[in-house]
Amino acid sequence: GYSQIPEVGIALSAKMANINGVFKGIALLDLDTEKARKYTDCKDVKESSGFASEFSYPLWPCFKAGELIFAASAVVGALISYVDADSDDVPSVSPSNKLMGITGTCLADGTEIIMDQDQASAVNMFGVATAFNSNGWRLWGNYTGAFPAVTDAKDMWMPVRRMFNWQGNTFIQTYLSKVDDPMNWRLVESIVDSENIR
Repeated sequence: GYSQIPEVGIALSAKMANINGVFKGIALLDLDTEKARKYTDCKDVKESSGFASEFSYPLWPCFKAGELIFAASAVVGALISYVDADSDDVPSVSPSNKLMGITGTCLADGTEIIMDQDQASAVNMFGVATAFNSNGWRLWGNYTGAFPAVTDAKDMWMPVRRMFNWQGNTFIQTYLSKVDDPMNWRLVESIVDSENIR
């Protein structure tokens, strides 16, 4: 409920690039629906908010479940957790084009938003994920906040960035106990062999 505030969103993205000085993550950021009232506003609001990090995943608008209105980041966070759990906790599958179990999209004030797939794809081209209804409401978008300014695959695609983050974080956690051991070829080979097997 606070990530739409530019200072909060930027701070979250910065923290995701360097968690505890070691790890990396992805910040789920909501665009301010008071400023982005229609899909064509998303580009300007994203840019003016400074949501341009490869460690961010900007979202628009809010999502509804019955009469309840949720920040998109809350629903997408749950969807990402579900998709990851269904993939043995490896973030190798994109949450985009997955059913979300919502009943609609709206602004924070409850104003209904309806987009077709072309309009949702236009929002994606701004580096913002959204939702549209195609046999159920689906998350739509694979770009990080760095897109379209950045076109390096590891930084522009959200699932690729998440896999790089996960691989790096897992490597650090797995081999942290080896830090400060005497460096020799046997240690290096054991780490390389263990990682290749994994």
